[in-house]
Amino acid sequence: MPKFIGMIAGVALGLVSTALFGQNAALTDPPAVAAHLAEAREFAGDLYLPVQQHLCYIHSPEDEARVADRKARNRLGPTPVFDNFYYVGTQEVSAWALTTSDGIILFDSLNNPDEAKAYIVQGLRDLGLNPGQVKYVVITHGHGDHFGGAQYIRDTFGARLVASAVDWDVMANGINRFPPQWRDVVPQRDMVLADGQTLTLGDASITFHITPGHTQGTLSSIFRVQDHGKSHVVAFWVALGFPPTPNRCGNTFNPTRISVGLPTLRAPRWVSPTILTPT
Repeated sequence: MPKFIGMIAGVALGLVSTALFGQNAALTDPPAVAAHLAEAREFAGDLYLPVQQHLCYIHSPEDEARVADRKARNRLGPTPVFDNFYYVGTQEVSAWALTTSDGIILFDSLNNPDEAKAYIVQGLRDLGLNPGQVKYVVITHGHGDHFGGAQYIRDTFGARLVASAVDWDVMANGINRFPPQWRDVVPQRDMVLADGQTLTLGDASITFHITPGHTQGTLSSIFRVQDHGKSHVVAFWVALGFPPTPNRCGNTFNPTRISVGLPTLRAPRWVSPTILTPT
């Protein structure tokens, strides 16, 4: 199980959401750095093509075709990670489902309603779970590849939507700045969670902490899971990318600025938490 958890976390960590909020001169690497990167890309083959595309090392039509082919050949299906915690995301963007005695809590909702239907809803069904039991959707941060399917899930299944106050504002204020594919899927403001607040559903309680960096109101969390009946504590640390960072495409990803201190994320002293890092 630990190796499998590491694989899933690694996939989730691989890509950070991309948005065009401004324009900067494209980055270039010093020759010595470029030589090492070229050697690494040759050694890796097509293993990290989506990452290279995201970082704008490759962007020709031929490269796009190679990336699309790799994604088609390496689709990441719905996967049980613990007895009560499941991966229902894509190869690029994560979504997770925590089952409880009184329903399901989703973490994030992918890019749009179509992805939510294809990966989350169908993924839950493939796992033998009922999407109609989704009671909450936690929007871990206010980027379109994580909130894009949230309103669809709320409208279809009646789930409540949860985010930090700061990132509800990011979503509301970003409607005219988000890329076109996200402007029409910004969810309506619903529940607000503050740092240290707990959400309880059935036999599960999740304690949330605001961990600014990827966005100013990013929500990380601590909760219990089961593995073959044995209880573990998960520290669910969200999104390690820190904007603003101009990239090689000439874009600057800059939805928010970090202006609050990083709070302490604490698990009980008697546990050694498993750390998952979704993107």
